[in-house]
Amino acid sequence: MRLSSDAPRVYIGCHGDLAGFGGAVVAGRELAAECVQSGLSVKLLGLGESDVAERGPGERIDLQNVAIKPEPVLWRVHAWRIPVLLARELRLMPAPRDAFVSFSPLWTYAAKLAWLRTPTIHRYCGLPSNCAALSPERIEKRSFWARVTASGTRWTERKAFLLAERILVSSQEHVEELAAFVPKALDRIHICPDGLTLASSPTTPRRNTRERLGLRDDDFLILACGSFDWNKSFELAVRELSACDERAQLVLIGDGPRRSALVDAAHKAGVTDRTHVLGRVDSLADLYVASDCVVSTSIYDAFPNVIKEAMHFGRPVLVPAHDPPRVYAGISGIIAGEDAGLLYDRLESGALARRVNQLIADRALSRDLGRRASDAANRLFDWKSTIKEIHSVSGPRRTCPTPKADAAGEPSTSKIRTARLVDNAPYGTHDRAKSAETSPSLDANADDNPDALATTAACDNAPERRR
Repeated sequence: MRLSSDAPRVYIGCHGDLAGFGGAVVAGRELAAECVQSGLSVKLLGLGESDVAERGPGERIDLQNVAIKPEPVLWRVHAWRIPVLLARELRLMPAPRDAFVSFSPLWTYAAKLAWLRTPTIHRYCGLPSNCAALSPERIEKRSFWARVTASGTRWTERKAFLLAERILVSSQEHVEELAAFVPKALDRIHICPDGLTLASSPTTPRRNTRERLGLRDDDFLILACGSFDWNKSFELAVRELSACDERAQLVLIGDGPRRSALVDAAHKAGVTDRTHVLGRVDSLADLYVASDCVVSTSIYDAFPNVIKEAMHFGRPVLVPAHDPPRVYAGISGIIAGEDAGLLYDRLESGALARRVNQLIADRALSRDLGRRASDAANRLFDWKSTIKEIHSVSGPRRTCPTPKADAAGEPSTSKIRTARLVDNAPYGTHDRAKSAETSPSLDANADDNPDALATTAACDNAPERRR
């Protein structure tokens, strides 16, 4: 292992192309920016072939995509080989001086293969194998090679969690999911708040944005943002719209393979005039301000950025109830514990529509939920906690878990350094009075905005990114 004085203090590995807008990439960029502000030099790594700038914001973050192509002979078992191929690329780089932080099991395992003694932190953002298991394609097509690929993904994930010095999760739902998936890793799980760095401030008054959408003053705007794919399943919101109060209007932001299916669903449900498919936009801040609630319809979503941002802007949020293994909603416990929104049974027809109608009928409830959502976001979502974890694992090199497998096919646990499960204060137990002192007041509304938090909350001016 090469420890160079010129090496970055921290590497951050993202599951996705750095030129894209996936949730892990967004989180990786936000954490990298926070590291720089804390005085840590950073190299941000992504998975993809796109060219990215050699330097990130402020010329202080190195960016590099790594393209991993299937090997000619072993392409059938590519899912098993990805960490090995990534490790080869990492060995061409100087080892980080402090730690490797990963948002993907692939990077976690690869970092240990390349630099055994480098402390590795896995910042949990979901289990790809659990997500893929809910895919209609995976359920319908159980071919032999599809099972081989799925097995490779699960094997890599288990190895990664057993090798990481620390696994940072954002909620109790994550702890339970990991405990069921890889029980041996439970002693190194730390509940650590997820971060949030907003991309831009609102530039257009709420009323103006709504007028551009053709909305009336009493219309209720439901906002949904993300990739138009099977997992986000925005078709559910479109179908439920037909059972909502006629004042309900749905705005969909994003793009993806199921865009045409959304348009067809709106036509079939008879809600074409109330469904607005806007595609990708340059700034989400104005739409958060214009909305009356923000909804998630995902089958699997560990900790959605869109819901966190909506909470910051004082929007009441509608999130599926966590119901594994049918539905995974890692943020649902926080929403319920903070009274920051409403949960609904994603698998029950009409459940989402009833929640929307509840908010339309009780605007005071909507305002109260939005106020509590903003308060919770300001208290709970902070990357500084992750920075503290980085500092706590860095320092003199210790004996680290070994990637060698034992006879049973699992990594040997005899040399794994066990990290104590930190009993952090649960979400919702923080000082509300102190938080209220620093939160903007709803009384400052000057634009007939039912939640003035949307226009008064401070935002960072980093470049906007799409989901």
